[in-house]
Amino acid sequence: MTKTLMPTPDQDKDFDFTNERKADLDVAAYYYQGKTVCSHCLRERIVPYWTIPKPGGSTTEDILDGYAEKLGIDRDKGNFPSYEFPHRMAPSELINSDRCHVCRRKF
Repeated sequence: MTKTLMPTPDQDKDFDFTNERKADLDVAAYYYQGKTVCSHCLRERIVPYWTIPKPGGSTTEDILDGYAEKLGIDRDKGNFPSYEFPHRMAPSELINSDRCHVCRRKF
């Protein structure tokens, strides 16, 4: 059984869910390393392990765009494996029962 971490209130206090939703209305989730992940978990639990400066106040999409540029990845073409870099998932690509692999929040 896969062990997941649940976000604690102090981990979520600086995450602006409203701003994320406004900035990424067309992105419902991300597909990364064979798992569906929400923008919060991608930003708070995966991005910190990448070799980029601390994200600060940018949205998840801004952070991903910057890192993709650094790696020479064209995110719009999507011609890269999800194990290398997260793919955007539109709301139409999810089903009602889909949950984030990390925090188990329903999309």
